[in-house]
Amino acid sequence: MPRPSNPPPNETIVIAEIREYGDFTAAIRKWILELDTTYECIDEIAGLQDRYLSKLIQKSPVRNFGPGTLSCVLGALGVKLLLAIDTEQLAKLRPRYVPRRKHACGRMLAMKRHNSLRFNAKLAQLLAHRRTLLLTPGQRKEIARKAARLRWGLALTRRALKQIEQPDQRSGNGRAPGRNAIKLRHR
Repeated sequence: MPRPSNPPPNETIVIAEIREYGDFTAAIRKWILELDTTYECIDEIAGLQDRYLSKLIQKSPVRNFGPGTLSCVLGALGVKLLLAIDTEQLAKLRPRYVPRRKHACGRMLAMKRHNSLRFNAKLAQLLAHRRTLLLTPGQRKEIARKAARLRWGLALTRRALKQIEQPDQRSGNGRAPGRNAIKLRHR
């Protein structure tokens, strides 16, 4: 029985039952055939590059759906995903589920979030600025020296660092020894 071209607004029509990724792409291919349109048309409506949809939904996909492409393609096809309970599978797996522990205050335990500065440039910049305000000029100078040593690939030995920090006792002039007197170790 053919589906109505314009179903009533509150009615949900099930197109396919999907249990794995292959079922999902097959259902999209089937729905595009029922819409009697081309992949290129859906690409254009979804805002995808030319022939990208065919890479996503072929039997051996070259590309996979991401959060952005999934929402664009579903919108262009006029469909939505619904999550339904599979009672048979749930009955099989129910004995294997481990009950959750209750939190002392009765609320759900929130997952620990790690704020990675790699993915949050604004936060990293703010914290770096705060760190520079809390450091003394001497501390900032020492950090800059260490960074310069690493940048140029020179790692001074502890002995050489002591010679730099302490004045030359042999000459008695209070000056640090010259560059030739310091043994440099290249990494």
